[in-house]
Amino acid sequence: MFQLRDYQLKLVEEGERSMMAGEVPCLVSSTGSGKTVILAELARRALTRGELVVVICHRIEILTQIVASLQKHLGQQEVIAIIQAGSRPRLDRRVTVGMVPTMCRRLPVLAAFVGCTLLADECHHSLSTTWTNTIAALSPKRMIGLTATPVRPDGKGLGDTGLFHRLILGPEPAALMAIGALARYRMFARSE
Repeated sequence: MFQLRDYQLKLVEEGERSMMAGEVPCLVSSTGSGKTVILAELARRALTRGELVVVICHRIEILTQIVASLQKHLGQQEVIAIIQAGSRPRLDRRVTVGMVPTMCRRLPVLAAFVGCTLLADECHHSLSTTWTNTIAALSPKRMIGLTATPVRPDGKGLGDTGLFHRLILGPEPAALMAIGALARYRMFARSE
């Protein structure tokens, strides 16, 4: 099980409070700040409340990282179903992690998850057609998004979409470096 840092725990608590109040919050935290750890704790809390948990993401590398974090935080006794290309997952698991492109091709199957608690990693993708169709098919009772980039490619913020009700901001990278949560860096550029 992970020991969350203070700023991670604060994001979990603010996000959960917002979600339980009926909002769809978006947690914004820098790359490397531990969003997957935050996601794992949100899943643990939802399971404690007896909820079915679905985590969505868009890349196999992220799916692999999420599953490993969930297994570490929830313990090996929690069997996690995985929906990805070529898989035939059991739909009776309490936790399912799925790739949005695959889930979108299996929309009728997602009826098994209606009313779930949905944790959307890299949620800045949430307005793409595959994501909106997947989220609609899941019809979650509760939802929370996580991202490091709350601005979409069209320049609009996630708060402008109508999907998210509240952005909850984590500490800036400089603050994380100051407390030793992120490695300091120096940037070098070649001049011509």
